[in-house]
Amino acid sequence: SPTGLPLHYKLLPQYLKQHNYATHIVGKWHLGYARREFTPTYRGFDSHVGFWGYNKQYFNHTACDTWPDECGLDFRHNMTFTTDGTGVYSTHYFTDRCLHIIDGHNSTHQPLFLYMPYQALHAARAKHTVAPQNYIDMFAYIASDKRRRLAAMAYSVDESVGL
Repeated sequence: SPTGLPLHYKLLPQYLKQHNYATHIVGKWHLGYARREFTPTYRGFDSHVGFWGYNKQYFNHTACDTWPDECGLDFRHNMTFTTDGTGVYSTHYFTDRCLHIIDGHNSTHQPLFLYMPYQALHAARAKHTVAPQNYIDMFAYIASDKRRRLAAMAYSVDESVGL
């Protein structure tokens, strides 16, 4: 639908920009994209890597919304579609991107705000519980396939944040 978070609402990164912060988002954006002004880099973020819509595939970053024949890529670097993450599990791709941002940031000159909304564990419906097979295999003792895949997804996030 042609909506988004109303533009008169100021977001945290917009406030932080007033205090010289570098602001980045890596992951999902669910606050609207019907107009350019609703998107992350117009709402206070210096950069965005991830997707705008919902119902994304974890490895090829496409969406097949209501109609299975209507699939398309929704994976972006800022405003530009990209396929450079195709084949990479989104949790791993997003973590690597965050590390790249952190490693390239000079905090002595500018504070950093990095917002990381992972895709993993976004939904518990069976078709949305996706993880690399080696993670799923780690939880072979769980009888339910769905619960085994959920555990693998949770583990991938824990591993990514260093737990």
